[in-house]
Amino acid sequence: MGQPIEALAGTSSPAHLSGLDSDKFGIRVARTKASCSQLPAVVHWCRKINVKLLIARVPLPGVPARKTLIRNGFAQMDTLEYWVCNLRNHRDTIPMHHHEVKLAHQNDADSVRSLARIAFHGYRGHYHCDPRLPDRLCDEVYADWAYRFCLSDSMHNATLVYEIDGKPVGFTMIRRTGNTDAEIVLSGTSPEFRGRGIYRTLHGQRGLWCIERGIDRLVGSANFCNEAMTHCYQREGFQRLFSINTFHKWFIKQGSECSFC
Repeated sequence: MGQPIEALAGTSSPAHLSGLDSDKFGIRVARTKASCSQLPAVVHWCRKINVKLLIARVPLPGVPARKTLIRNGFAQMDTLEYWVCNLRNHRDTIPMHHHEVKLAHQNDADSVRSLARIAFHGYRGHYHCDPRLPDRLCDEVYADWAYRFCLSDSMHNATLVYEIDGKPVGFTMIRRTGNTDAEIVLSGTSPEFRGRGIYRTLHGQRGLWCIERGIDRLVGSANFCNEAMTHCYQREGFQRLFSINTFHKWFIKQGSECSFC
């Protein structure tokens, strides 16, 4: 569970300690979706509780705001594009159940973790783009993320796995976020099986999972540099919503910390 900030200039904030990141990298890591104007208070909170790394997801800032972030020790690691699909417009094209795709259960968590480790090896997301973070541990973050999600006992979550001869080669994870809304949490395909339409099949099956539960709106995200995923979203009828940047801010020495506060 995350530890929330009690007050940020009189407003609530999504800043919290990240158990997954902290456990994996062995340092105290915090995350926030605060606006640029809220970041000074977030930085103050991080200093107060001895955070070593702050991962900030912020709306695309203008040039002045970007310069201020960089001047104060924030480094941009990636840009995420968010996409949305209105499933009601695609009901006629959503396939029936596919015999090679199954709903994973808790006893499948180990195999899903192994698959995610392979699928995200060297993936150029914000973790791997930070030279301070070991690549091996960056791979493991995605593996542990998939493992923990698969273990979660919730009727609002689903992990769908594509198998060939009993071997998992692709997966997608979905979380219900409202009565008629869901989000794609994480998806991946084993490198040796890419280019065979596995992800497209998984997309159809997660659309079916949503429709069967009255979900009409599905949201996903992709790294700006991930042309293959962008193409998939466009092909499957998703529309671009908005983009956000991921910044990393390290707290190492007293003299080199952010000068916001």
